Amino acid sequence: DQEKCTKCGVCASDFACPAIVKATVEPGGEPAYSINPDICLGCAVCMQICPEGAIHIVKREGEK
Repeated sequence: DQEKCTKCGVCASDFACPAIVKATVEPGGEPAYSINPDICLGCAVCMQICPEGAIHIVKREGEK
């Protein structure tokens, strides 16, 4: 949830998951983080460590 994300970077710096991607920003701008669904294993650790509750598990089409 990009609206809840404060861009603190805990998801990327404290949890070294390759699925969490820091987006390129313009010089001086705030970073943006996203999760690459093709790499995500669905372990939900990132969801648990996000202090703002901005990460949610979204099931892919066809998943139970």
